[in-house]
Amino acid sequence: MTFVRGEIGRLHAERGQRGFTLVEILVVVGLIAMLSLAVLVVPVWVDDSRQLDGEVAQLSDTLTMLSEESLFSGKLMALRIKDTGWTPLVYDVGARKFVPAQGNGLQARELPESLELSWQLDEPETDDEEDDVTLAQMAERLVNQNPFGDSERGMFDDAPKETPEQRRERESQEQENKILPQVFFFPSGETTGITFTVRSRNDVDLEARRQLTVLGRVRDPDHDEEQEKLTAQDRKKNRDDDDSLIDGDFLGGDE
Repeated sequence: MTFVRGEIGRLHAERGQRGFTLVEILVVVGLIAMLSLAVLVVPVWVDDSRQLDGEVAQLSDTLTMLSEESLFSGKLMALRIKDTGWTPLVYDVGARKFVPAQGNGLQARELPESLELSWQLDEPETDDEEDDVTLAQMAERLVNQNPFGDSERGMFDDAPKETPEQRRERESQEQENKILPQVFFFPSGETTGITFTVRSRNDVDLEARRQLTVLGRVRDPDHDEEQEKLTAQDRKKNRDDDDSLIDGDFLGGDE
């Protein structure tokens, strides 16, 4: 009798300790994988959107500050851009080269790895091709003018000896300085017409554009064009309403 009770207890214990089946394990693993994918994907999209808004705002502020700085200081300012960021510059007359701008919130900016920058120069609207001198050509003429003559080293050639590494670094820097930046800001208020696009590398549909007009105004071409269309429609509607009122008055007068 004791043996039977022991066997019954053992069977109950084995039934209570029965493990999961293979199907149950696969279902649980699948659910965990789906939850993990949702946790990983959603924050990336949200972070890209938030970062894109922040970088576009930073770019707009930089363009505005460069335009104002050039206008108020009387200096030639510029912006060197690449797909990973931008560098504000000011033209140093004594050194005859563009150097990084300092102060007033102007500093080089590197985009997050998830974002990239592209740009397109806007064609100037002019009918006179003979007088069509681009701002880049004007800046090149100013930069290439040497007020001290053709000598680059001066009267005394007593510069210290350079190591091969120092010479390569200096030559690389000189080569970079010879390449003019893409965007110019003149004290007259004129700027290079250009449209910037900041987009996400993870989502091709996530992007924002900013346009710098030739008069130094920063605008959102997508939003502004839509607003202009709506404004034009409102103006037409109001004009039609005014015309109908006038016609009604005349008709009422005739009656």
